[in-house]
Amino acid sequence: MPSCSLGGRIAACLVVVLFSSAQPAPAAPANDVPRIAWLPCDPSLVKENDHEFDGRLSCSRFLAPLDHRQPDGRTIEVGAIRMAARDRANRKGVLFVNIGGPGGHPASLVTGLVSAFQSWDPHDPVHGMKRELVDRYDIIGVIPRGMQGGWTLDCSEAANTVHPFLPTHRDDAHWRQLVADARALASACIRAPEARYISTEQHVHDMDYVRRAIGEDHIHFYGASYGGRVGAWYAAMYPDHIGRMLLDSSMVFPASFRTATYASMDKRQQRFETQVLAPLLADPVRFGQPPDRAALRWAPHALHPAVRPHWYDMLDTPQHLAAALTMSRWLDEDGWHSWKRLATRMAAERMSTDRAAHAALQDAAWDLLAPWLAPPLTTPPTSPEDRYAQSTYLAVLCNDETNWGSEPQIRARADNDAFKYPLDNGVQTFVQLVCASWGPRTSRTPDLDVLAQGQPFLMLHAENDVATPIEGARNITLPKYPNARLITATGTDLHGLFGQTGTACIEHDAARYLLDGTLPMHDRQESVCAFERPDDHPAYYSLR
Repeated sequence: MPSCSLGGRIAACLVVVLFSSAQPAPAAPANDVPRIAWLPCDPSLVKENDHEFDGRLSCSRFLAPLDHRQPDGRTIEVGAIRMAARDRANRKGVLFVNIGGPGGHPASLVTGLVSAFQSWDPHDPVHGMKRELVDRYDIIGVIPRGMQGGWTLDCSEAANTVHPFLPTHRDDAHWRQLVADARALASACIRAPEARYISTEQHVHDMDYVRRAIGEDHIHFYGASYGGRVGAWYAAMYPDHIGRMLLDSSMVFPASFRTATYASMDKRQQRFETQVLAPLLADPVRFGQPPDRAALRWAPHALHPAVRPHWYDMLDTPQHLAAALTMSRWLDEDGWHSWKRLATRMAAERMSTDRAAHAALQDAAWDLLAPWLAPPLTTPPTSPEDRYAQSTYLAVLCNDETNWGSEPQIRARADNDAFKYPLDNGVQTFVQLVCASWGPRTSRTPDLDVLAQGQPFLMLHAENDVATPIEGARNITLPKYPNARLITATGTDLHGLFGQTGTACIEHDAARYLLDGTLPMHDRQESVCAFERPDDHPAYYSLR
């Protein structure tokens, strides 16, 4: 019973984390002074009304070398979006931003961030400095190659096959089909010569191309999630032109793709075990479960194959897990017939001897069943923007990373994942197979050790972030870079903090650092503060 199109839902199904082993630093492109024109933005690119920004918003489409490192006359169209500083008389410079991804578009970040920040009272003790930030700095986002606003890559048509759910369909026949589909998608993506030059390396060169075009000696940088990698690579490749660098919920950029991916999966599994499974183990009978705790601990890994593809991402409370386990046992006993028959039994059964627990379990069971009892909905077509994002995402991963392993090695990991991670759908396996079939890469990884000799940089992290776990920052990034500083917000799993909280140590201290370089601490690398929710002020933007 298929549930997840491994191609069509790549960007949604897989946390985006990648990094490859260091190679010799890429040669910098020629130090010419390119020219680019800034014009009104296309309404399809920036949907916000420019009157809010007093004519400060502009966009550019320009031809950049296809390969900055070895220019040979071939070019590719690249886009950028720019919000001019409000106070031109006291302008201080430029802040380049990256929303992450790969495949995140900077238009929403540039306009959303400026709209939010410029509405704050400059005297607000927590948020006022963000107003000064957009008053004094131009905010610029370079559009990643492959995305709307420049040359676009769309190989999504080859990803439309709906695959059987990998964790429960790992037999030889299904595996051969999965490999064939991965090879077909890779072939479709690399059909365009430009696809091999969609990478973090070339994007960083595009950023510096824009820097030179606007005549700035250096840039400051804010990057979220994968944007942390972009900032780190820029600092390594252009150490003389990087100023202050704020990395928000950054992936662990010194590590490999697989290390970062499995760190995220481990964190999610840890949260599941402590917040969802542990209450069942503490009182199994109340949740309608057999008292055998050893069997109960294993049960989420062995949900009936008829329902696991549909429920793997819905087991986020103890009640939902307990309801799923109970109905899965019924299917083990009686076999699969239909959603309607399963719902009929659920309505007739007593799910717990405790009245309140029974009511909660039935509510959770209806949550699990309801999507499949309603008439099938027509799946809306994937928008061009989403197709470009998925294609760009794949291109960056496959061009940046080389250490994917052989097909037998990838299959062995898939078998292990199916048993270790009950909340996983196997999409990362499909991505690994696509990239293993990608062929020659053009991207080179810079020497990231250069960052340790550079200016101090600041990182923000949520204590319980699952997408980019804080353990990577603490255990890998901080020891490797003594000049790095980390602010940790406890009590939250928010991915992307700056501008989305009411927490002074995040909002005030990060803005102050970007404005004048003041670090929140001097004698230690990490400072910790409790997360505070944003108030009802409308001046918040979202990275989602």
